[in-house]
Amino acid sequence: MDIHQQYIDELLARQGSILQDAAPAKDKLAEIIRLLIGDMEKQGPIANVYFRELRHLKEENAQTIRAKRAEFREQIESVLLAGIESGEFRKELNPKMIAFAVLGVTNWSYQWFQPGGELTTGELAELYTDFILYGIMPAQY
Repeated sequence: MDIHQQYIDELLARQGSILQDAAPAKDKLAEIIRLLIGDMEKQGPIANVYFRELRHLKEENAQTIRAKRAEFREQIESVLLAGIESGEFRKELNPKMIAFAVLGVTNWSYQWFQPGGELTTGELAELYTDFILYGIMPAQY
């Protein structure tokens, strides 16, 4: 539980700093992607425990962590909604489903990504950012 609590609390704090910036939504989303991918290198085994071991927590602890994970996702949704409203992202997007997609793409990387391997964490974050943003931005943007 200590590992889960520390990991998600730090992510939420760093995400909060990103959200307070006056940057465009696309820049905030790119920064959140960099945050998530960068932690795989920075946190290493701690990140692996966070992603793999939720099912081994006591139910009350798991509920606490799930609520914080939901908060993190909902804040991604708020960035997406702001981007839709500003015209940065396509109007027909479903922010909740796109937030799940962003988290699915980034969080699953812990299964196969090896820092120091074929890609650096920065290169992977850029690849994902490009992939995600060009999928949600309107054609004329």
